[in-house]
Amino acid sequence: MRLLNFLNKSRSKSLSLKKTKDILNNNCSDAVKSFKKGYKLFRGYYKDHDDYLFLDPKKGKPRKSAYASHNYYTLFIDNLPSWKEYPKRSQSVICSSSYTKASHYSSLSKNSSVYIVFPYNGSKIGVCPHSDIFNSFKIYGAYSFLFNDGDGFNRFLENLFYTEGISNASKNWQRLKDAMKKFDTNYDINDYTVGFTKLLRKWYDGNMLKMWDKLLSPEYNNFRLTTKIDTIPNNRECWTDGKCVLVRLPEIENVLGDEGDVGLKETYADDDYLTNIPIEKIQVPDSIIRNAYFKLTDYITNRQKLPTDISVKAYSNDINNPKRDYIINDEKSALALINNILSNKKKVNIRVNYDYDNPFTWSDIWKYQKNKKYKGLEDFSDEESIEYDIQYAKENGILL
Repeated sequence: MRLLNFLNKSRSKSLSLKKTKDILNNNCSDAVKSFKKGYKLFRGYYKDHDDYLFLDPKKGKPRKSAYASHNYYTLFIDNLPSWKEYPKRSQSVICSSSYTKASHYSSLSKNSSVYIVFPYNGSKIGVCPHSDIFNSFKIYGAYSFLFNDGDGFNRFLENLFYTEGISNASKNWQRLKDAMKKFDTNYDINDYTVGFTKLLRKWYDGNMLKMWDKLLSPEYNNFRLTTKIDTIPNNRECWTDGKCVLVRLPEIENVLGDEGDVGLKETYADDDYLTNIPIEKIQVPDSIIRNAYFKLTDYITNRQKLPTDISVKAYSNDINNPKRDYIINDEKSALALINNILSNKKKVNIRVNYDYDNPFTWSDIWKYQKNKKYKGLEDFSDEESIEYDIQYAKENGILL
């Protein structure tokens, strides 16, 4: 997720404490209620700003991705028919449901700040399936030999259209549409790499715009649209084009009093609060689950048995709250999770690390539901190449 974006002066203005309270009470009451229940949106800035801000994302010059070499995925989200109900990325404020994620992008300067974002009531909020939109589309994993994240996708398209005689096709939507039409006119399967041909054979039917509308659609990639912050899972990139009030974290108690005590620092969970959890509640960082899937080929080639024991770390935002985040942070454990899911295991050994010196293990009873989506696995649930590898592994006794 790219949280580092300059505040455009035409989009924002400073607020007094009194005005901030008035707007929150009159216009952002839903976000305030969610905040008090523990559901929050954060935004990190690496430049110094005032304590209280009003932001209207639809005003001012449309934003571009801060770290993208080109702007293709933003143009697609803004203009593809499948995204018509979602806020436009170029006219939105980008935020996260994770304090840690937001603080990471605000940590590049001594003047950095993390803000709580309070959208106006009824504002549409786009929710990514992962912590960063650059890792939120299935094609990045399925066709990693072409592009493995959003910026790789941008560079791939720029090079592709350049070979068609159009430079900087990401300049605007009309230029991108013209580039796709030119591709349709000149298409010859013999002109492209084996990897791109693999994608085209499966998805392309003579209309590139239609192909990307399918591959990048929010439904296919498990994005969500909501107006309620308390329905957004932890550690997700979000964006909204609604008007917002932003409050710098140290000032939140001045605005909400005792109810502004947010208890944000992550801590290792105490033993008392570690309870058996369904395996689908375990979070897997996107990069780790991808790398684990790529290692599947090595296991198959070497006829190795896949690991079965899962190791997780338990984190909490509040030591007095039994709610915990359980996160896999190594590829071997991610591969074990994949193996257990694909092998329909009913009993899974989970090793919990609540500190570095005293891990313990429990066995969790879990029932596999064939059509259920699991965090970190949806990217690969329906790709032909993965299905082929799994079938081969089962036939050769590699999956346990």
